[in-house]
Amino acid sequence: MYLMGTLILSLTGCYFEIHENTGRNCVEVCTDGQCETTCTGDGFLDGLGDDHDDVDTDGDGVPDWFEDWCQTDPNDWDSDDDGIPDGQEDPDGDGYTNAEESVPCTDPLDPNSHPDAGDSDGDGIPDDEEVDNGTDPNNSDTDGDGVNDGDETAHGCDPVDPDSDDDGLLDGEETVIGTDPNNCDTDGDGVNDGPEVDRGTNPLEPDTDGDGDTDGEELDCHSSPLDPYMTCDNACPTP
Repeated sequence: MYLMGTLILSLTGCYFEIHENTGRNCVEVCTDGQCETTCTGDGFLDGLGDDHDDVDTDGDGVPDWFEDWCQTDPNDWDSDDDGIPDGQEDPDGDGYTNAEESVPCTDPLDPNSHPDAGDSDGDGIPDDEEVDNGTDPNNSDTDGDGVNDGDETAHGCDPVDPDSDDDGLLDGEETVIGTDPNNCDTDGDGVNDGPEVDRGTNPLEPDTDGDGDTDGEELDCHSSPLDPYMTCDNACPTP
C-alpha cells in the first residue's frame, strides 16, 4: 500500500499527489494552475504529458526505453507477477531499484554499475569499469567514431576501435547510413560497406542496379553494378 504524499518535480515545474481512491492510486498533475487527475492500479505516474521524454506506459516508475534494458515488459507494471512494481525491483542486487538506476542510466543488470559508481563522462559506463575496459572515463566517445562508449558496448561494438568491423566506415557513420558496424558486408553481396559507399553502390542492397547479379558478382566479372543493362552475361571479356 502506498502512502498519501506530495512530490515536487523541480525539473518539470509540476507536482502531483498520490492518494487512495476505491483501491486505486490517483495522481493529480498541476501546471500553471491547470490540474488533471489520472488513476492507476500501481501507484506510479503514467506520464507527465506529451512534452515528457520518459514515457512510462505501464506506470511502474521505469521509462519504456529503460524497460528494454531491464528486460521487463513496458506494458505490464509487474512483469514477473510478484506483486512488486518493476520500478521497485533490484534484479542485480546492487541496492538500487530499476527506477533509481534509470535516472543516471546505469546498468540495471550489472551490480558494478549503479548511481554511486560514478560516471564522469555520462556515457552510461561507471568510471572504474572504463579503466578496466581501456576506455577513457573522461571522454564519452573514447575512439572518436561518433558513438558514445556506452552505446557501443551495449551493441557489441568496440569502444576503442573507431571502425569495429574494419570495413572503412566509422561506427558512427554506419549508424547514420544504416549499415551494421559489426558486419563489414551488411548486405552480403561480397563487397564491403566502405568500398560500396566509395563506388556509389548501395551497401544495404546486394544488387544495386537490380539486374539480377549482385554487386560483388558484377565487379568480379568486370560488369557495372550501377548499370542495369550491363550484366555478367554481356560484360566485355578482359584479356
